[in-house]
Amino acid sequence: MDALDKNDITEIKVFNNPPEMVQTVMEAVCILLGAKPDWQTSKALLGDSNFLRNLYNYDKDNIPDSKIKKVKPYIDNPKFLPEEVAKVSKACRSMCMWVRAIELYARVFKEVEPKRAKLKQAEEELKVVMTELKGKQDKLQEVENQIKALQNQYEFSVNEKKKLESSIAQTSSRLKRASKLTTALADEQVRWKETVQMFDKELDHVTGNVFISAASVAYYGAFPSNYRQELVRKWTEGSIAHKIPISENTNIIQILAHPFMIRQWNTDGLPRDEFSTENAILVTRGRRWPLMIDPQEQANRWIRNKERESGLKIIKLSDPSFLRTLENCVRIGMPILLEDLSEQIDPALEPILLKQTFLSGGRLLIRLGDSDVEYDQNFRFYMTTKLSNPHYLPEVCIKVTIINFSVTKHGLEGMILFYFNDRYWIDL
Repeated sequence: MDALDKNDITEIKVFNNPPEMVQTVMEAVCILLGAKPDWQTSKALLGDSNFLRNLYNYDKDNIPDSKIKKVKPYIDNPKFLPEEVAKVSKACRSMCMWVRAIELYARVFKEVEPKRAKLKQAEEELKVVMTELKGKQDKLQEVENQIKALQNQYEFSVNEKKKLESSIAQTSSRLKRASKLTTALADEQVRWKETVQMFDKELDHVTGNVFISAASVAYYGAFPSNYRQELVRKWTEGSIAHKIPISENTNIIQILAHPFMIRQWNTDGLPRDEFSTENAILVTRGRRWPLMIDPQEQANRWIRNKERESGLKIIKLSDPSFLRTLENCVRIGMPILLEDLSEQIDPALEPILLKQTFLSGGRLLIRLGDSDVEYDQNFRFYMTTKLSNPHYLPEVCIKVTIINFSVTKHGLEGMILFYFNDRYWIDL
C-alpha cells in the first residue's frame, strides 16, 4: 500500500463508467470491508477520509470465512493480477495487491493458528520434561566424566569416517558430472560440425553476397520495394552469368543485419516490414550520411527514439542557431537530425556531407565556415524531407545516401500498432 495515496484515490473516483478491471478491484475491496460490492458503494468508500487508514489497520486476524469465500472468485480471475490491473489503472494496482495479500494472509493464518496452539501446549510439556531431565543430567554427568577419554577417541574416529564419506561422495559426484559433460559435448560436436559446414558453404558465396550488399547500400535506397527487388534480381543474374558465387535469394537483411538488431529497431518504432528493415540497414551501414524521403515521418520518429539516449539534437535550416548547434554536435560527438529539408542543400553542410576531415597537431578537424572544429568520430548526421517526390540534382545524390521511407502497406500496419501501444496505453 506504500504506492497508494490520496491523488490515486481521486483518480479512481472520477470514473462514472469505470473499466471492468477497476470495478472488479473495487468490488473485492468492498467485500473485504463488509460493504455492498457495487460502484456506488465503491465511490462512497473512496470518499471516506478514513479509507486508507481502514486499509492499513484492517483486522486481518479475524476475517470471517464468508468474506474469503466471496472474494475467492476474484482471486481466481486470471486477469486479477497487479501487472494486468496496472495496464488499465495504475492507481488500482496497490489495492489489487492489498486484496491478494489479505486473502493469502487469511489462508495462511487459518492453517497456522491451530499449530500455534499445539506449539504452546508442547512448550509447556517440554518445560516439565526439561525439569526432570535436569535432575537426570546431574546424575549422568558423573558417568560422563568416566567415559570422557573413550568418547574423545570415538569422536576422532567418527570425524575421520565422515571425511572419508564426504570425499567418496564428492568424487562420485565429479565422475557423474564428467560423464554428463562428455555425453553433452559429444552431441554438441555434431552441431558444431553442421555449423562449420554451413559456414564453409557461406564462405564460398561471400564474394557475391558482399557484392549484392554493397550495390544495394550504394544504389537502391531511393527506389520503392518492387524496383529494389528487380535490381537485386538482375544483379544476382549478372553475378551468376559471370560465375560469381552467390547464395540463392540473397538480400541485405540476411547479410548486414541480425535478429537482435532488427528487434531493437522495431522497439524504437521502425515498422516490421522488410522494406523498412532494408531502409534501417541503409541508414546504419551506409558510408554517406542518410537523406530520408519521409512524407509520413516514420523515419523521423524512429531516429528520435533510436538516438534519444545519445542526446539527439533536432534542427532546421531556418533555425538562427543552426550552425552553432551543428558545430557543438560535431565537437562532442552527439547525433543531429536535420528536418524539413527541401530540394536544395545549404552549401555550409558540404564539409559535413563529404566528411572533409584532416589531421592537425594530432587532432582530427573539419572546417565549418571560417573555423576549424574538432571532429568526434561518434558524430552522426541524419536528414529528412517531407517531400513525397523530391528531385535532387546529381551533385546532391553523390554526397548523401537517399533512402525512400515512404510508407508501404505492411509498414503502415506496423506503424499504427506501435503508435497505439506507445500512446494509447500511456495516456490511459
